[in-house]
Amino acid sequence: MYKIGLQTNLSVAKDRSLGSVLALILVLGVTLLAPSTTRAEELRLGIFQDHYAEVRTYFDTHGCKPLGPEDNQTNQILTEFLLLCKALSDADSPYQITLVPYPINARLLKDISLGTLDASAYAIWSKEPALYPNTALSPALLEKGEFSKGLYTRPALASKFEYQSKASFRGLTGVANQNWHYDWRHMHCAGIYTTHINQYQQMFALIEQGKVDLVPLTFGQETDLQRRVFGISLYPLPGIKLAFDDSLHFVFSSQTISGKAAHRLVENELVRMKRNGEIDAAYTQLGILNPSTTHWQDVGCQ
Repeated sequence: MYKIGLQTNLSVAKDRSLGSVLALILVLGVTLLAPSTTRAEELRLGIFQDHYAEVRTYFDTHGCKPLGPEDNQTNQILTEFLLLCKALSDADSPYQITLVPYPINARLLKDISLGTLDASAYAIWSKEPALYPNTALSPALLEKGEFSKGLYTRPALASKFEYQSKASFRGLTGVANQNWHYDWRHMHCAGIYTTHINQYQQMFALIEQGKVDLVPLTFGQETDLQRRVFGISLYPLPGIKLAFDDSLHFVFSSQTISGKAAHRLVENELVRMKRNGEIDAAYTQLGILNPSTTHWQDVGCQ
């Protein structure tokens, strides 16, 4: 209801007609009983534009419902968004989420810093926001060293490859997006000549065609660790991986009221979700946490 304060100094004459009094009461009653039109506050979350459509479609259909094994889903960005969404929901957040697409982390982080965006909808490496003032990190979803990727290639190459040293990569070409800063750096540390490809789908097509050889990917859920994306099956080079020495966090703006409030809301929820295994289960389902590759050799930056 609207709250209406009335100050009046009315003196109703005894001889005023009953009809006039009833009319006044009716007018005041309608005003006081008018329904509230209060709307939920907006929380603007930045998302990679390549994943915007898929994340938006899922959110519009299922809300914050976590992914299950039956979803057969390996989208890290969607999974992380749903973790944040659940943390907000469990904390009784009053916010209405609006997803805003961005091409690269740098532009998203700049807008969080400037206060034109409230937070990231997916997790970002801790060292990246350090370059931007007025940003705050959530508790870590993954700690340093927990996140790793395999070097994926065609089945024929994966089956015959044996790693001895950096020289084992001689003659092979890797692909990555230069905006994948850690992937790019670790590929070079491994001694892999790497070329920039902007479109994710094109990377798979070029490997299938034999024009390039390797792409860093999170490990698959199958026992053979296969990743099948865009109808193309790729397999990891056996026994080796790239382990990233950084932690993953959601990033919030300390410039906006909504950003600061949402940050406070999710802090305890994310700690609880990490402690009870919800977050690790989500990353295990993605293949990022994979017991079968725990003892594989890290060939990236040491």
